[in-house]
Amino acid sequence: MGYRANRVLVMMLALGNSFLAMAQELPELAFPSSVSGNTTTARFFGGASADNGGTFGSSFGFNTPLDISGAIQVEESHVNTVGNLYIVVLLGENYLYRDSTGNYQAWDLDMSTLGAASPDKTLSSVEPLTIVDDVPLGPAGAAGSTLSIFFAYDTWTVPGDLFYSGSPITVAIGTEPSADAASGSDAAPNSSPSASISGGNQSVSDSDGSSGESVSLSGSASDSDGSVSSTQWLVGGSVVATGTSATLSLPDGSTVVTFRVTDNDGATADATATITVAAPPPAEPASLTIYNSLISAPIVQSRCVSCHVSGGASGYTRLVFVRRSADSFMTTNYDEIVDFIRNIPNGASLILSKPQGIAHGGGVRLQSGSTELENLSKFVEALQAE
Repeated sequence: MGYRANRVLVMMLALGNSFLAMAQELPELAFPSSVSGNTTTARFFGGASADNGGTFGSSFGFNTPLDISGAIQVEESHVNTVGNLYIVVLLGENYLYRDSTGNYQAWDLDMSTLGAASPDKTLSSVEPLTIVDDVPLGPAGAAGSTLSIFFAYDTWTVPGDLFYSGSPITVAIGTEPSADAASGSDAAPNSSPSASISGGNQSVSDSDGSSGESVSLSGSASDSDGSVSSTQWLVGGSVVATGTSATLSLPDGSTVVTFRVTDNDGATADATATITVAAPPPAEPASLTIYNSLISAPIVQSRCVSCHVSGGASGYTRLVFVRRSADSFMTTNYDEIVDFIRNIPNGASLILSKPQGIAHGGGVRLQSGSTELENLSKFVEALQAE
């Protein structure tokens, strides 16, 4: 590893896993992944900020002091298990990992040689990580470079697997100002533009019972020493819209949306927001529709509750309903009859034969060939098909 990379990594000290007190939530890093290829519910967050977390960006000046921090939300089943936390940095063409002493070591991408930043620790539900705190990376040797920072963890309960942020924190550092610019005798170095998304992270309710939603977003863009040349909206690294506002078709679940601003000097700034779209409620089962419209009032309430109710002549049996005066009586009685059919031996046959007077102490309640009996049969068939 060269002298220049060493200078950067000396500045990126292991400041301990203390979470920066930022004014807003860290951006979520997309594409959480596992080495095994299995889906993971772990989530990864991280960002670089020049204003103590007020905004997050990806391009910064040579002398700009930066806070770079992150957090890992481990899978629920991994909480309180023993595992390791990892920080991997791609600087130029060199991969490096932070070891337990806070130093960065060259890594050959062999999993067996990857060292942990925090080894053998009991995993909390959220593990905060600090990369740098108020450090300008240009003077540290990163001028004109782009750093990609990945987070990962493992647990002894899943040996051989590693859970990691598929998308890194990306930080580009500007070049060193010329001597004339530094002395003030020439133009000042370019400042990065600013970007923000109105409302930040958002939750969107289902509006039509179908998967996905159209979500309208608005961004703000400015440049203190020039002009904004373009604004883009990205999902999964691909541009999906341009301009300061956009209406995006997003799937159910969480999607990380990036608003990217580019100024007239080519400097960029990113703002990200996680948009969580609620899935539509499950469709009402056919048996419930039939029960509510054809069974509850004409059969259960009219023919059954006089006996099959608490305190009634059949209140001791396996099938006990409630009267319409009870709260949620339709749901309660539907659940009762479903439980009877599914859990009593020959429940489906009994629910059809007993109302016809077969082995039924209450005698005939539904005549053979009647509309009510036909509807009850439809209900049983629908329930058995579900």
